Amino acid sequence: MNPTKPKPETPSVEEWNKRLQGYPPMKESLNQLIVNYFIGAGFKEAADKFIQESNTTPTVNECSIDFRSRIIETIRQGNALEAMDLVDSFAPGLAESDRWMVFRLQQLQLIELIRAGSVEDALHYAQTVRWECPGRTQQVASEIERTMTLLLTLPQTRGTDPSSSFSTLLEQQHRDQVARTVNEALLLWDNRELPSARMEHLFKLILWAQAELERKMVQFSKLKNMAEATFEVE
Repeated sequence: MNPTKPKPETPSVEEWNKRLQGYPPMKESLNQLIVNYFIGAGFKEAADKFIQESNTTPTVNECSIDFRSRIIETIRQGNALEAMDLVDSFAPGLAESDRWMVFRLQQLQLIELIRAGSVEDALHYAQTVRWECPGRTQQVASEIERTMTLLLTLPQTRGTDPSSSFSTLLEQQHRDQVARTVNEALLLWDNRELPSARMEHLFKLILWAQAELERKMVQFSKLKNMAEATFEVE
């Protein structure tokens, strides 16, 4: 009768972290992942600073970051019409092929007119602009309804619940969302990888690997919280 094999020891969280820190290639790979994300997302200043401080060489093409970062900053300042002109200059024909991106910029322009209290200009813009987006008819209709509700309730908006479906359109977060939509459209037009693609792939790979270890009843230090990078022994 064969003796039972002893169970391998499971490292503590502290020992696990120590082993991770002692693995040199990981830091270099993570630095490349971070700087590639900054470049893909159009965060030029953050990318330049990180490259300088970490001495990391990006593995993605940087040629479009200057123009994309300019467009992103223009949108973040609420200048939707100027952003449209910049997009047409950088990516001729994109506006015709990506109507959702155009809609997001048009909606932002309407929101900015409402924010400025230009009611007549907002109404005129809403009536004359081409609100077309094949394949997203219901979503477009819902967004237009939210925006027009914002116009109708403008005097009371500042006193409303900031989480309400229409008042959130006035928050900086909405401008940031539009900027992300436009940036991703520009990357796809230029046949570039989306900034979140590699990170999403790594997260899925981690979840799959942990599920396999659990299925095989192997004890290990599990990554419980990806945002905080906290481990727990399973």
